[in-house]
Amino acid sequence: MPRNQLQYEHLFCLQGCRTQEQYDVTRKGFEDGLCLFCQLDTKLNIVLFENDGWRMWESPLAFKRKELEIHLLLVPKRHVRCEYELHSNEWLDLGTLWQWIGEKYQLEGGATVTRFGRMDLNAGTIPHLHMNVMVPNKTGEVRAPIFKN
Repeated sequence: MPRNQLQYEHLFCLQGCRTQEQYDVTRKGFEDGLCLFCQLDTKLNIVLFENDGWRMWESPLAFKRKELEIHLLLVPKRHVRCEYELHSNEWLDLGTLWQWIGEKYQLEGGATVTRFGRMDLNAGTIPHLHMNVMVPNKTGEVRAPIFKN
């Protein structure tokens, strides 16, 4: 099967990869014409919660930032790029997911960063709407960029 040519947005996303393994996996997905969140590699990403509208997993150890105790990814199953594309039932399913997170993790604090739309405006690596739930482990500063140049 011929490889897809990388687009500007793909090249931008690849610059945000933190490890060679993340770069290789992401690049292969782009070249194969796949959305890595729609065609989730469940050996690399162990799904911890799933309902009709959403999946949630912890960032794989190979990609996880060392300053984070917890790094969860909340991803709609349907391929959308922006929150305003979600249907009302998907919002309800997201609420159910958050309730599960509250019961399972009992988070005391942290931050949620939602990456939506154009990747060059949200510093993301996968062009699919997703939320990053991050709790620092207090070993170093944690910053979540939304723009890189």
